[in-house]
Amino acid sequence: MWRRSKDREDATAPAAADQGAHGARRPIAAVTDELCAFLEGRYAEWLAEHGRPVPAWAWLNQAAHAPHVHVALAAVMQESELLDGAWKAARRTIAQEVIVSVADGAELDELRHDVLVPLELDLARVDLVPPLTPRQLVALTGATLDADWR
Repeated sequence: MWRRSKDREDATAPAAADQGAHGARRPIAAVTDELCAFLEGRYAEWLAEHGRPVPAWAWLNQAAHAPHVHVALAAVMQESELLDGAWKAARRTIAQEVIVSVADGAELDELRHDVLVPLELDLARVDLVPPLTPRQLVALTGATLDADWR
């Protein structure tokens, strides 16, 4: 019944989430790249690379979604020069708190499911005025870990 037209290979997605900053539709590939960055824990970098503002919740994205080894490395290594220094330090502190809170990758997955992803989504859902500072994000993440995990 439904067929994919060959001339639709470069089609744009009609969903509202696929709208650019000025209402123009973005190619599916651009939306897919953004979604992959989000699900791989690279959303802060993706936003910065594309000249878009990086909201506070996006700095939690790495701990909530990146491969386990990337979270562990983020806890001890310096990050890209592209990213803001205070936010990089906050993300490193969050990674450190997460790593010391779990025994292994399976436990990290459980922590993500129970604490980090819900926190990330709660923060993404609201427009805080003024927005969270790096220090406030670290404190909120630590308090949430203490209340819901440790």
